Amino acid sequence: MTCKLEPEFKPTKTCNLVFIEQQQQQFNIRPTDLLHQNSRYAMSTAETCNIIDNTIDSLKRSMALIAERLNKPSTQTIPNPISTMTSETLPETSEMNCEPTENSIITFETFKDETQMPDIMRVITKELSEPYSIYTYRYFIKNWPELCLLAKDTSNGCHIGVIVCKLDQEPKWRRGYIAMLAVEEAYRRRGIGMELVKRSIEAMRQIGCDEVMLETEVTNTKALALYSRLGFIRERRLLRYYLNGVDAFRLKLLFADCWPEQSSSIIDELDNEITDLTMTTAGRENTNIGEAQEAC
Repeated sequence: MTCKLEPEFKPTKTCNLVFIEQQQQQFNIRPTDLLHQNSRYAMSTAETCNIIDNTIDSLKRSMALIAERLNKPSTQTIPNPISTMTSETLPETSEMNCEPTENSIITFETFKDETQMPDIMRVITKELSEPYSIYTYRYFIKNWPELCLLAKDTSNGCHIGVIVCKLDQEPKWRRGYIAMLAVEEAYRRRGIGMELVKRSIEAMRQIGCDEVMLETEVTNTKALALYSRLGFIRERRLLRYYLNGVDAFRLKLLFADCWPEQSSSIIDELDNEITDLTMTTAGRENTNIGEAQEAC
């Protein structure tokens, strides 16, 4: 009786077989011993094809179940994780229609508690072009509540203006930043925005800020005029800064007691511009007088 010799096993170079060769060299073990000890290293082509076919069938069944569920109306409502946050982290914005009256008296106050958050979101969302999420409001207000100021009409209890700021602190300087400023349209041209900015600047000065910075749209001429009257200067132009594609001016206010050299240089530049303008105007007047005398 003769025994039939098994064909020689010639596996391809895979990660598993590299491991087998390393074990063989280290412990002087034959590869066939390792293959018999752990069958996963000796997988035939037919077995591999069966596993792939089974996996494809499982994926097809899963896709069919998903398609069936999408085509049928769901009888079970899936809870929305954002909607469950309304009572704690996502307050609904109020839809108050605030209009000034003859008895309107405007008062100013700092941020007090969570009940003011809906009014803050209402005013800013209605008046500003840039959308903000609840997390953006919370980032500023929770970290710097003393730099969030509100204007309130005592006749109807409406908050009709708000300014939101923050403090950037570095080892050598402290910078205040005006992030949001908005006033209800019906209450504009009453100096409310100017007063909010003045109070916020004073609050930032009190906590030791060296300068105040902000960005505003280049097309917002009223805001640019307001900040210019308060002493802000244009530092640079930011191309397509906002989501609507509009450019922005970065404005900066330097406190004279913190930056005397910069402030004096700015004043000197303004004086030089005024002097040049005066001399140019005087030269034009003298030229006009001379031409008039020659004509006579």
